Amino acid sequence: MFTKLVVGLGNPCLDGTPHNLGFMVVARMLENEASHFVARSPERFSWSLWGMICDSLLLPEDSSYAHGPPQQSPLPVVATLRPMTLMNLSGASVRRALSMYPSLLLPRDVLVVHDDTNLPLGQVKLHVPPLPKASSSHNGVKSVVASVGAEECSFLRVGCGRRKNVLQPFGREEKESVEIALQRAVEVCMEWVLHAQS
Repeated sequence: MFTKLVVGLGNPCLDGTPHNLGFMVVARMLENEASHFVARSPERFSWSLWGMICDSLLLPEDSSYAHGPPQQSPLPVVATLRPMTLMNLSGASVRRALSMYPSLLLPRDVLVVHDDTNLPLGQVKLHVPPLPKASSSHNGVKSVVASVGAEECSFLRVGCGRRKNVLQPFGREEKESVEIALQRAVEVCMEWVLHAQS
């Protein structure tokens, strides 16, 4: 069923904050106008996963959304997950997702998207295994690592810059930089889905 799992880390009810950049990237992925991911069904809450789950097709660059995704196609099927467990418990949701599809999804098929204060706002950086030291201090990442390991997972750091409180909403003057970061992150997610080893 699924070929890849993209996990966006964040906290429920903290929309528009730097700490929710992972959530924001997944939300942007599911907007047809912003990416080539086309949801096959609406994003929904899964009690078994403790999170918001959606499965999508990744269309080629030259595809048109006017006619919808093809009915029969070898295109990658991508699951997106936004854990609703609170940031520090995100790993429990990811572990459950992997356990539900043990023959289809392995840790190497997982991309974890999270905010990073060590990168300037607007900058993104993809890390294939092993886990970069810059990510290892993030509480959500720590939870994922403790739950499923990090030897094979990939990580996408989305910069939010140094700031006193990552739970405070972005300022109006940061809106343009946030948009740039989200678009870049979605593009990296697309590249990872298409080219990551299966």
